[in-house]
Amino acid sequence: MRLKTFTINSGFWLFWLCLTAQAQSLDWGNSCRQNHLRQWLDNCADQADQALCLPQYISQYNHLPFAAEPVTNPPNKDPRWNALLQEQPLCDDYDHGEGQLIGTVQAQASVAQVLGQIPAGKAEVHLALTSFNDIDLQLYHGDRALVDSQNGLLNQATLSSTQYQGLTITYSGYAGDETSHGNEFIHLSGITDSPLTIQIMAREPAQIEFTYQWGLDPTLGATRIANDRVFDELAGRSSIPGALDLREVKFLIKDISTNQPSVYFINGKNVPYHIDFAYDVLQWYPGLSFDQAFRVFSSSSYFLDDRQHLVGSVMAHDHLADPLTTTDRLYTLNMWPTDPVSAELITRAHQLLSAYLPAVDPPLVYHLASDTQLHIYQDNAELFADRLVPVIDSERLFANQSFTAMNGGEGYGILRIVGEGDDAPSVSDVVIFTFIPNDLSHVAGIITDTPQTPLSHVNLKAKQNNTPNAYIANATSHPNIAPLIGQLVHYQVTQDGFSITAASQADADAWLDAVRPINIQTPLSDLSVTLPARLDTLGHHDWVRFGAKAANVAELAKVLEPGTYPEGYAIPFATYHEFMQLNRCEGLDDDGVTPNGTFRDLCSDPDDPAGLSLYQQIQQIMDEPGFADDPNERATRLSAFRKTIRKAEVPAEMAELLETIRYFWDPDGDFTHSIRLRSSTNNEDLAGFNGAGLYESNTHHPDEGLIAESVKKVWASLWTARAFEERRFYRIDHFQTYMGVLAHLSYGDEQVNGVAVTKNIYDRNWEGYYVNAQYGEISVTNPEPIITSQGEVAAIPDEFLLARLVSSETGFQWVQQFIRRSNVETVYGAPVPTQNVLNDDEVTELRIAMQRIQRHFKNIYRGGDDFAMDIEFKITATDDGSRGHLEIKQARPWID
Repeated sequence: MRLKTFTINSGFWLFWLCLTAQAQSLDWGNSCRQNHLRQWLDNCADQADQALCLPQYISQYNHLPFAAEPVTNPPNKDPRWNALLQEQPLCDDYDHGEGQLIGTVQAQASVAQVLGQIPAGKAEVHLALTSFNDIDLQLYHGDRALVDSQNGLLNQATLSSTQYQGLTITYSGYAGDETSHGNEFIHLSGITDSPLTIQIMAREPAQIEFTYQWGLDPTLGATRIANDRVFDELAGRSSIPGALDLREVKFLIKDISTNQPSVYFINGKNVPYHIDFAYDVLQWYPGLSFDQAFRVFSSSSYFLDDRQHLVGSVMAHDHLADPLTTTDRLYTLNMWPTDPVSAELITRAHQLLSAYLPAVDPPLVYHLASDTQLHIYQDNAELFADRLVPVIDSERLFANQSFTAMNGGEGYGILRIVGEGDDAPSVSDVVIFTFIPNDLSHVAGIITDTPQTPLSHVNLKAKQNNTPNAYIANATSHPNIAPLIGQLVHYQVTQDGFSITAASQADADAWLDAVRPINIQTPLSDLSVTLPARLDTLGHHDWVRFGAKAANVAELAKVLEPGTYPEGYAIPFATYHEFMQLNRCEGLDDDGVTPNGTFRDLCSDPDDPAGLSLYQQIQQIMDEPGFADDPNERATRLSAFRKTIRKAEVPAEMAELLETIRYFWDPDGDFTHSIRLRSSTNNEDLAGFNGAGLYESNTHHPDEGLIAESVKKVWASLWTARAFEERRFYRIDHFQTYMGVLAHLSYGDEQVNGVAVTKNIYDRNWEGYYVNAQYGEISVTNPEPIITSQGEVAAIPDEFLLARLVSSETGFQWVQQFIRRSNVETVYGAPVPTQNVLNDDEVTELRIAMQRIQRHFKNIYRGGDDFAMDIEFKITATDDGSRGHLEIKQARPWID
C-alpha cells in the first residue's frame, strides 16, 4: 500500500511503502532526472583528469563498476571534455527519468514479491536495490527467468552479463557488494521490446531502497527526437563536401538486422564519435581498452553487409529553395562515403530513423554523397521506391540552396546594390552584387545573388579581410533586405543565416576603428637586386626582392616534374622603384603637339628642378582636396595616374635590359612568343594576406614592340583603386609597396583552368584536396555568364573534394566527391571534349602534385595543422587536338 508520494529536487519520484505480494505501480512517465554532467565536469579541474572524466561520470551515473583504462590521447578522441553543454535541455521531450521506492518487506518463503513492470520501449534501464539484509533482485519476461539466483539466464554470485532479445543484461550477482548481499543491480543496455517484471526474493524482513532509472542523459544522447528543438539540442556541427558547419546528429542502430534493433541519437556537443558513445556512454566493452574496443566496434559497424550495428548521421539543411522543400529544413540521412551500405540496410535504417524522428516533414531523405552510394542506389532503385525511401544527390541538394554562408563575420556600412559598370564600392558599403565581380575593393560586407565557390576571388578577399560574405537568393527583393537598401546597416553572417538591421553612425565608426590597424604597416622588401633573374636561379626566400608570386613559382621547380611549372624570368622590385623615382618633365598629349601638363617624359637634365617623379606626382594627387574623403574621386584620379604611368617614358637602358628576357624563349632574336606578365608585389600571396584580385596581369604579344610597354601596365596596376583602398584600410605605406613582375610563356587557349586548396576544407581529420575546374579559359574565380541550351546562365565549374578515406577495416582509398558539375556545353565553338572537366589520369596527377606542394611549402612556411596552399593550374593547349599537360601556374598560402 502506498503511504506517501512526492517529488524532490533531485528529480526522483519517491514512494514510501510497505510491500506485499501485490505488484506495485512504478512511475515510468517522462520524469527527467537531474542533470549532473556540468557539475561533474566542473570538478575535473586538472587537465590530466579530463580524459577520464566522462567514463567516470557514466560509471557513477549508471552505478556500474568503473573499469575503463586511462586514456592518453587516443586516435580521433578529444580528451578535453570541458567543451560541453551550454544550456540545459528541456527534459519533457526526452523519455528519461528515475524513481525510488523506500519501505519494508516481509519474508515470504520461496515466494517472490513483485515490484512492478518495465514497459516496452524503455532504453538503458538501471535497477538498483539497497538493503542490509540478504535480498535478491530478479527480472522476468513472462515466465522466462532472466535474472534469478536459482534458474535465471543470469544466476551467478558475481558480476555477469548476457544477451536477450536485443538487450545486454548485466547483473551484479546475488552476493551483492562488499558491504551487503542486499546491494544488487541489474542494467539493461538497449531498448525493451516487451514488458519485463521486476521482483525481489526476501528471506527475512528488511528495510529496502529500490531505485530505477531509464533513458539517456540528454547531455549524452536520446532514443528519439521529438521536434526540431531537440534535434538542435543534440546536434554538433559537421561539414560535408558542399556545405560547412551543418547541424548533425549522429545515430547508432544496435542489432540493425534483428527483430529487436535499438536506435540511439548521440549528443554531438559532448560525445564526438560513435565509438565514444558505445564505449563511454553505453559501456559496451567492459574490460577492453579504448583501442581494443575501437577495433571491435569498427569490425561490427562498417563495410560489411552482415554487420551487427549501423552508424551514420542525420543532417539538417536549413536554407533550401522550392521546390526541393516547402519547409524551413530538410533532414538527410548520411553514411560514410566509402562504406558500401547495402540497400537492405539503408532502407531498414530509413524506416527505423523515421519512426524515431516524428517531427520530420517532409520525410527523411537519403543523401547519395559518393559514387559508391549512387551505384548501390542505381542497382536497387526499385527497392528504394517500394519502401518509400526518397533520395537526393549532391548536385540537386546544393543547387537548391537559397543561402550559403561563405565567410562569417560582421560589418557596418551603407547597403548598396552594385551592378556591372556602377561606381566601385568602399569600406563604408555593404554591397549586394548582381554579378560576381572580377575585382573588389575593401568593403564592409558582401552579398551576391549568384552562388559562389570558396575559391572565388570575392570569397578569398572576404576571408583575407574578415568580411562577412554570403550568397542570398533574390537578395535585392528579399523581405529582410529590400527595405534597408540605401540605409546604414549592421550586417552579420553565421552558418545559420544572416542578419541585416538598421545601425547608427556611432556604431559604424566604432566598428571601423576597432577593425583597422592603429599603426602604419610597412611591407618587407629588398631593393639591392637590380637585374631580372631566371626563375631557375630563385627560390621562396627571394620574395623580398621579386614578390611571393614569382618566388613561389620558382620554388615549384624543386618539387614538381619538369614541364608542370612555368619557366621564365622575374623582374625585381628595384626596377619598378627606379622607374617611379626618375625625374620627369611635362609631356605632350597623343597628338604630339598640345602640352597637357602631365609629367611623363624624362627631363633632359635629370636634376631639372621643374621635374617631378611619379612618386611625387601621386603624392600631390593624394594631398589634393577631396581625395581623402571621396572614394569615387580617388578612383577617378587613380585611373588618370595609371594612364600617366603607362605613357611614361622608359630610359633606353632599362628598356634594353627588360628586352633581354625575351631571348630566353627566342634566343635568335626573332621574337615569336607571347609572354604573360603577372603582378608580384611585396604585399600579396603572403601568409595571412593573399591580395587576390588587387593587381593586374597582361600578355605581351610579338607585334607589340618593346616588352617594357607591357611591363608598365603591370606596374601601373599597383595603383588600382581596389589596391589603394586595401592599403588605405590596413594603413600600409603606399610608397613602401613595390611591384615585381613574373614573366613566362602565354599558352593561349588552354583546355582547362582551375584552382584548388591543398587540404580538405570540409574535414581536417582526413587528408584531402578541394578543387574547382572549368573548361577552356572560362574563369573559375570570377565566373561570367555563358550561353547554354537553357539560355544565358552563370558559368558553374566542376567542384569536388578529393579525400583519402577509410574504405575497409584495414585500407584507405581516394574518393572524388562531386559537389557540382560544370554546366558548360561548348568550348571554343565545339562540344566539350570530356564528361568531367578533368579526366581520371589528370585528377590523379593533380593530386600527386598537390601532395608534394603541400608537404614542401608547409615546411617552408612552418605551417601548423591547418596550413594549406591555394594553387592555380591548367591543362595546356595543343595544336593537334590531343590532350595537353598539367601545369601549376601559381601557389600561395591559403587563408581560412
